[in-house]
Amino acid sequence: MNKKQLSMKNIFKSRYSRLLIFVPFIVFGGAYALWHNLYYNTPNRAWHDMLAHSLSTRSITIKTDQTGNDNTSVQTVRYTTGDQNQATATTELKQGSENQIVVEVIGTRDADYARYTTLKVNNVSNDKVIDKWAKSDHPNQAQTTDRQLLPDVVLRLGNGYGVPLVDVPVDRRGALYEQLKNNAFRTDFKQTGSETFANQAAFVFKTQVAPRQYGQYLKDMADATGFTQLKSYKPEAESATSGTTIELIVSKSSHKLIGLRYPDRATYSETYSEYNQDVAITIPEKTISFAELQSLFPAQ
Repeated sequence: MNKKQLSMKNIFKSRYSRLLIFVPFIVFGGAYALWHNLYYNTPNRAWHDMLAHSLSTRSITIKTDQTGNDNTSVQTVRYTTGDQNQATATTELKQGSENQIVVEVIGTRDADYARYTTLKVNNVSNDKVIDKWAKSDHPNQAQTTDRQLLPDVVLRLGNGYGVPLVDVPVDRRGALYEQLKNNAFRTDFKQTGSETFANQAAFVFKTQVAPRQYGQYLKDMADATGFTQLKSYKPEAESATSGTTIELIVSKSSHKLIGLRYPDRATYSETYSEYNQDVAITIPEKTISFAELQSLFPAQ
């Protein structure tokens, strides 16, 4: 073999060896793309992952927007469940250009704290009540008739149908997941839509709620997480047939719930973000009673 042939052979070997270095990456990349498109990035997989995520959500931020008749309501709720159970909510209400109310509420298992940060009615500010924290104790959650922030947002009491987002003890997640998957919701994956929601590519699932089964799920989930508000609730009193249709919006990348709408309520929406991030909530040290707060309002 002459020098020229040897040189060409060495060059070929060198190029071939360099090419071999990239083969595993090409194969892996192709396999990942195939897996992502044919298995991961499908409505069925996204839906079931979303249900599983809902049972291991340590913390979440939920923004609710509602409008109608020159009124707007924007509420931002941040809560934690699991080792720490606390919630904070800021609600801004506007009526026309003259009336604006902003209320901040902090909720724990045992008490609620509330204050007005803005209170302007008929262009008149009520400065005496601003930033005064009022406290309401709940020594027995199951028997009180007062609204309580923490169970209200965790169990969606008064907020309509949806997917509760909680951190359930690991040994209870399996059974609750099966309830959600098989009983509480009726979803036809063939009708799944796609859109961009909160700057994310998302699946849109039109879902019918089975009221009786959904109620049983809420009751069992409350029991699993230590909330007693539903002890006396009887799901069997609910309708046994499918009821309200809701739209659940699920991120195509994270497979987490990022939005909720009612098809027949164009003025209402919920947005979910900041999953499992640390939440700093400071409980007020100086408080008054709600009766004392009420007495600070000007006489009518």
